[in-house]
Order: sequence, then C-alpha cells, then structure tokens
Amino acid sequence: MLDVLSNLEKPVDFDSTGLLCIDDATEGGFHIGRAYCFAARMKKGKTLLAGTVSHHLAKQGKKHMFIAAEMGSAEVIQRMMAAEVGGSPSMFNNPDREKVRKQAERAVHSYMDNVYFYDSPCVGLEDLKRALHFGVYKLGIRGFILDYWQLVSGKKKGQLDEQHLQEVAQWAAAMCKKHKIWCLMTAQVNKEGNLLYGEGVKRAFDQVFELHGNDKGGAWLEML
Repeated sequence: MLDVLSNLEKPVDFDSTGLLCIDDATEGGFHIGRAYCFAARMKKGKTLLAGTVSHHLAKQGKKHMFIAAEMGSAEVIQRMMAAEVGGSPSMFNNPDREKVRKQAERAVHSYMDNVYFYDSPCVGLEDLKRALHFGVYKLGIRGFILDYWQLVSGKKKGQLDEQHLQEVAQWAAAMCKKHKIWCLMTAQVNKEGNLLYGEGVKRAFDQVFELHGNDKGGAWLEML
C-alpha cells in the first residue's frame, strides 16, 4: 500500500498518439508498461493507422521501433513524408518528379529522427526478441510497433498456430512490464469478422480495439 501511495506522487508516464479519439480511449495515449492491439480486416487501414501514430510520436521526439513484418519500411516512410507535407502516398506516383522531390525534401528537413525501423517480413520470434532488446538497451526506445502480430513466425515443432501466437502476445506484454515500455501490435480480422487466434492477445494485452470503416471513408474503433 505504501508503494502504491509513493507511486501516486509521480506523474503518469504516457505518450500521446496524436489522434484524439485514441488518446481518449487510452486515457491520454500509450502508457508505459502497457500493451495495445489494433485489429482490422485486410486492407482496412492497419498499417496506415500504425504509421500515422508512429509519425506523430516521432514528431514529439518519442523514440520507438517500428517492426515492419508486412509492408516494407520504404512504403511506411513514404506515407509519413506525405503526411508531413499534407499530401497522400499517391504523390510519389506523380510523373512530375521535380515537384515530388521538392515536397519530399521539405518533409526530410522538418522531420525528427526518432523512429527506428526493423524490416523483417514474417519476423521470427527469436529475431524479434533480439531486435527489441537492442532497442531497449542500445537505442533507449520508449515503445515499439509491430505490424502485424499474426505474421510473427518461429513456431516450435508440434506447436499449434494459436499456441505460438499466444506465446508471442504473452511475451510482448511481459516485455512491456519488465522494461517499462509500451507496445502497439496490429492484427488481422478474418472474413467472418473474428480476430484470428485472438484469445491469446485479448488475455495478454491491456486494450484491444477493432478498426472499422465504411464505403464513405468513415472509420471508428470498437473496444474488444
């Protein structure tokens, strides 16, 4: 009880996501020691949301690691650069290369280098552990983003997919508590609308949200 009282004398340590709806739902942003998951169906904006949050964190000077297990870091960085100049990723397909170069140059000059990318398609669990320990001990990161959870490989012989992914989720949550960092993982929702192998992440993580969208461009989060 005395420890609880002592901790109340310290300010709450969290990082704003830069998105008001998410900050409201998470009591200010990503709290140190907590694990968060954003789930969505295929092509519904998981990576876009993760990249937007990463962009806002970098602009605030919050060091973090982005593990790109699906889309490569080059594509994510393009989206960040486009957001920095008020454009969209499609600007990089503009045949007017000089115009694009000037916009990209403006983004580079105004950007803060606080996000560390780890490109690893279908990253293995052991490689993920090594990368994050390097991030914690050498880079001083405050948290990490993994895009996305079900792509983590390294299943042991005889282990079911669900058991393996539950191990990944439990390890990530324990990593956050032990090293006083936060994590955001994105996850896949299947065609039936269920979070694929989702019980493991629901049990291990502090908050799990599903990202929905409609044909009119609207988007919202539902807490699972």
